[in-house]
Amino acid sequence: METSSNSDFQTTDYEERRQGESHGGKRERKRQRRRNDTGASLATAIWVGVILAIGPLVLGGARPWIWLPVLGLGIGLFVFQWIRLWQARESLSYRPDWADGAVLAFVFYAGLRYWTAPVEYEARQEWMNILMYAGLYGVCRYGFKRTWHGLLVMGIVLGVACGVALFGFWLKANMDFLPYGEKLHQYYAPRLVGTYGCPNHAGALFYLAIPIAVGFCLFAERYSWPIRIVVGFLGFVVLPTALLLTLSRGSYLALGVVGVVGLIFLVRLTVVPWWVLVGFLVAGGMGGVLFVLNSEAMAPRLAEVQNVIANNQWLSYVRVQLARDALLMFRDYPIFGSGPATFGLLHPRYHGDDYSTLAIYTHNDYLNLLTDYGLVGFLIVAVFIVSATGKLWKRLEWTDPWRLKVMRFAVSAGWAGILLHSFFDFNMHIQGNAAIVCALIGLGIRKSDEGYDEQSTSMVVSRVWLWVLLGLLIIFAYLWQITVRTYFPLESARRLMQGKPEPSQVQRAIELTRKSIQADPRNHHAAGFYGDLMRTQCALSENPQYREDLSKIALEAYSHAIRLNPLDDTLLVRKAMMFDLIKKYPEALELYQQAIRNQPHNGFFHNALGNHYWRTGNLEEALKAFEKADKAPYGQQDAAKAIQILRPIVEILKMP
Repeated sequence: METSSNSDFQTTDYEERRQGESHGGKRERKRQRRRNDTGASLATAIWVGVILAIGPLVLGGARPWIWLPVLGLGIGLFVFQWIRLWQARESLSYRPDWADGAVLAFVFYAGLRYWTAPVEYEARQEWMNILMYAGLYGVCRYGFKRTWHGLLVMGIVLGVACGVALFGFWLKANMDFLPYGEKLHQYYAPRLVGTYGCPNHAGALFYLAIPIAVGFCLFAERYSWPIRIVVGFLGFVVLPTALLLTLSRGSYLALGVVGVVGLIFLVRLTVVPWWVLVGFLVAGGMGGVLFVLNSEAMAPRLAEVQNVIANNQWLSYVRVQLARDALLMFRDYPIFGSGPATFGLLHPRYHGDDYSTLAIYTHNDYLNLLTDYGLVGFLIVAVFIVSATGKLWKRLEWTDPWRLKVMRFAVSAGWAGILLHSFFDFNMHIQGNAAIVCALIGLGIRKSDEGYDEQSTSMVVSRVWLWVLLGLLIIFAYLWQITVRTYFPLESARRLMQGKPEPSQVQRAIELTRKSIQADPRNHHAAGFYGDLMRTQCALSENPQYREDLSKIALEAYSHAIRLNPLDDTLLVRKAMMFDLIKKYPEALELYQQAIRNQPHNGFFHNALGNHYWRTGNLEEALKAFEKADKAPYGQQDAAKAIQILRPIVEILKMP
């Protein structure tokens, strides 16, 4: 009995030790996974920082030749994050809040609008951008194990902003230097444009970065004052100076809001009393007025505003014109909008004879959202703005960690600035700036380090999200590779055709365009350009049979492009010009008239119609067309010369 009892005791003791070792091993494995994930979190921060740095430094305004590779970097980042999620699936749980729900809702809504879009190629690029921004938001909110990893990303943004500012200072002193071959800094001189080629978008980067430097200077008690003073110098002197030199009125207003929100944040922390905020508002307002009134560089921009007010010319002011036209479009497409990225295509059908150029976006991100995505898309984004803003304004105490205070201070102030500036410009349609904004808002409302491993819902829901994210990632990668394979050959072909190309260059351009079409038959740009190439070759050829063959190819290419993009009326005119070339004048006239019905104020179209009538011998109608072209707000070309030639001839022909 004793032996049996001892044996039972020894067995029980052994099992307990084994279970203890088993639990200890699990704890050790869990700690190892956490250590590994901390390294992955740091790698994620660096990866995100690289993406955000490339945006302003190389992408600047809107340069697809670099944004597509950046999207590739984003796909790689998201694959890495999905692997991290899969490895943590046993302990993973997730329940979206209102902000996350709005992001997910807009991603899926934009996906539905992509599948129903009137122009697939443009909508595809728009949806890829949305997926990129949503991914950066999600990574910055949930992908960092430690708060300081998020601060590293913010530090990179600050460094990039300083680099853009310093380059802008240098560029003002070296106006002959042409970054990316562009002369925009000469056009905007003496305004500072940095790497953007546009002062408004450079200004947005500066006021997003200023509160990062100021917040670090104020709250980073862990660091010595010399370091904080250096960073403060960037936030209080270097970046504000660069912003002032942009002469961007929208950026000035945004900077004022950044300052007010920053002071409100400090008041709520009981760092400064309320009278400091009031004093800032009074002093800042007076200082801003004095600067505007006494700055020689601001004089032309002030005179523009004064002229509009004095002569009641609000309807001739470009931003008012664009807003009016956007509301007209919204009236026709109120619920779901006209489709992703369609404003620039549809706007020529809506503007009046007082609008003097072609627009891609409104100077108002909210109106652009309303026209492209309708009330449904607008309300989804409104839910996100309200939810994210509410989370940013959760009250903090002075005893909270300094890293959290820096992050919340910087993001709250910058977020307020971009929300205001979006009423006057289209920074959220500039990929570099939009990516930074989405990353910063993710950082601003991220969970604290202590809440990183909190459980909130069931394992089943978590795994469902994993598969949903994987599905979106696969779709993203598929659309991206198609776009890359069709975009770069077409751009190479266009470069070859600039100036006076040699026959070998023309042949190479044709080959590249065919390659682009083969990679993506839905690329209407490639189809239309192929039609242009065939039309040019047809005009140069003296072989009747060869001309006929080329004309058939060109007409089919144009027809295909029109099917892909029924909103681009220039395709109708280009096809009509092909009909003119092969003397099918009735078909050409029908297309010219259709294009002009859609865009009655397009001088290019009236010029083309004038040339058509001249070719057919109807000089009186040709003169009328050229006169309309000459009065059109843009696209007049050589209408005045044609009128000078035709008017005496028509008058002679009218004589009895």
